[in-house]
Amino acid sequence: MGEAQREVEIASKVGEPIRVMIVADPGFVGDKVRGIVEADPRLTLVAQVVDGVSAVSALRRQTIDGVVLDIGHTEAQIKVTLSRMFKVDPHLKVLMVGSLSFANVRTSMMGLMEGAAEFHVTPSSHSRKTEKEFSDGLSAVLQAFGRSTREVDDRHVALRRDLPQARPKRELSKPITLRPASKLAPQILAFGSSTGGPQALFSVLALLPRDLKLPVVITQHMPATFTALLANHINKHSSLPCTEGKHGEPLIPGHIYLAPGDNHMTVRKGANGPEIVIDQNPPINFCRPAVDPLFDSLVKVYGGNILATMLTGMGADGLNGSRAIVEAGGTLIAQDEETSVVWGMPGAVAQDGICAAVLPLDGIAPFINRALEQDW
Repeated sequence: MGEAQREVEIASKVGEPIRVMIVADPGFVGDKVRGIVEADPRLTLVAQVVDGVSAVSALRRQTIDGVVLDIGHTEAQIKVTLSRMFKVDPHLKVLMVGSLSFANVRTSMMGLMEGAAEFHVTPSSHSRKTEKEFSDGLSAVLQAFGRSTREVDDRHVALRRDLPQARPKRELSKPITLRPASKLAPQILAFGSSTGGPQALFSVLALLPRDLKLPVVITQHMPATFTALLANHINKHSSLPCTEGKHGEPLIPGHIYLAPGDNHMTVRKGANGPEIVIDQNPPINFCRPAVDPLFDSLVKVYGGNILATMLTGMGADGLNGSRAIVEAGGTLIAQDEETSVVWGMPGAVAQDGICAAVLPLDGIAPFINRALEQDW
């Protein structure tokens, strides 16, 4: 059973259907998404509009858990649409969809920077994605959006008194058991992330010190062609250089290495020190790149001298690799439930009791920086 199907089955236990709005012109994308939503009893279509103005109007009239946004418009139009929707509901979750093209990849990356959570490629001869994969994936993401919907605070409700119903109260997970941080000095920083990950990565990496003396490795679930743009955007948000990892490349302190889309990235001992390995071995946890192989490989090279962070994302990829890091004596931290777009990956490690800290997004970089400043 695929990860998307797992997410759907778990989500079916949550309760009332997830309220979805589609923002798309009439035609291929709008009709396809509408058919998927209407065929899933766990979802309910509450609005279908053609532009940002109508989307904002719909948001002001009713509570919406997730938006599917067709990115077949200009970057400027998509940026304005996202900006206006987030002004109405800062906690809104947006899934962008569109065909695989250079223009759409650029637009979707801009959308991720503006706060959208995910981008899904529509089926085509270029994307290699089947109709079922697209349908299952879209449904699973919308289900995850619904599960992670935040409770609207009093001030936000006051601004939207015209809403016919309040957003349902979110039930947070059970208390988390923490374990002490490692007493070993970290020699590498590692991150795992998925849905909502680009924004989270930007926030954390921007606050790492310019004179960082450790390499940084990241697995963000993303298809090919997207990760090169993500690396470029990380460059703009961080004082550290970031590139896609290249096979055989040595790890340099103060450099960020991002797993290239549709490839696993691991680390091995080379003749002159740790170096990167890129391969297309089968997906792990239904993902390629996957977090588990990266984290597992780090233990073989660095032992317990690892500081790893699990950021927002669907599923549980990275759990086994995180266990390996902690069992070797390393330190693991995770993004908390309230600030995660989807508390799947960070929730899995947090609830496993292997984290030294579970922190809001703005607390992660300070924790890492304190650890780096410690007198080992």
